Amino acid sequence: MLMNHAKQVWVAANLYAADFNDTFPVWSSALGQPEVLDSDHLYTQAMKLYTKDNQIWQHPVAKLDMDGLKHGFAYNFWGLGGIFQCANPAYANTSPLCTDRTEARFAEFADEKYNRPARTSEIADISNTVLFTEGSVLARPPQFGIAFPQADAKYIGVWSLTKAGEGPLSGPAGVSNAKGALARFLSGSRTTMVGTDSSAKSKATSELYGTAYSTPDWQGALTNNAGWSRESAE
Repeated sequence: MLMNHAKQVWVAANLYAADFNDTFPVWSSALGQPEVLDSDHLYTQAMKLYTKDNQIWQHPVAKLDMDGLKHGFAYNFWGLGGIFQCANPAYANTSPLCTDRTEARFAEFADEKYNRPARTSEIADISNTVLFTEGSVLARPPQFGIAFPQADAKYIGVWSLTKAGEGPLSGPAGVSNAKGALARFLSGSRTTMVGTDSSAKSKATSELYGTAYSTPDWQGALTNNAGWSRESAE
């Protein structure tokens, strides 16, 4: 069921892109507003016309273990959906996170093209670029730990719903404060990745995490933002 849902998610995203100048959906339609994370403004609503029903976003394991969870997939929004709230011109013109990102802190995500959603033609390595992973709403690249070293590791947002671990997940800020089912999902060994090339595949969770992140069973393998940015890995 999970792989079927993952493939439907890819189809919806790419049908959307085909209708909007080959551009993936912005992660929220309420950028710069208090309700930016409300479910009726998220990318799932933008893609609603391209899905059979909203059930494709759900995951049976997560639904059982985390009551009320509506999303079993998390969008690579730094890489593809418009970083932060910068696709809103008013916000982009006033926030340093949109106008003054340094390469030392944000690496390739410092480029202002990341303020807006990605065009499919901008993706250099479509076979290895993350579109969605198992998770809830939003997933972030390894660079997040450098840009925001005090942030809890749970905000990377890549989960392992089918191969849950025992926890905990640690990152630059130390051991995550995630508890219960969330701690198990964050520390699992495998995740489902939906790629921009139409693939849906099971991957070792460590392959999507940077080396600054670890659990008692694995350490992140990425030394850059391979698979998360629009550029190829160097």
